[in-house]
Amino acid sequence: MSGAKKDSSPAQVPPIVSSKDERKLKPIFDLVDEGNYKQAITQLDKFLRKNTNSANGLQTLAATHQAKALRCLCLWRMPGRQAEATVQADLLSTSHFMCC
Repeated sequence: MSGAKKDSSPAQVPPIVSSKDERKLKPIFDLVDEGNYKQAITQLDKFLRKNTNSANGLQTLAATHQAKALRCLCLWRMPGRQAEATVQADLLSTSHFMCC
């Protein structure tokens, strides 16, 4: 036996959402935390418009999915928008990630 230790640290897993998308979504999460749901939805719609048709791979797909889920949460918390939130959440739950 050699005196070398085995590295027991887990393998580095790449982030699900890219740091670029994470920086774009951070201010939107802050708006939600502050209760500015209408402004958050406006910003999410802009984000989704720019990123939905992007072919940047799985990270963009994950960021888009996260943005859509956050939009559903905002709608749910707005008075009188729960029905719309339910429809959006149902659509989101039926869409699946296509990978591997």
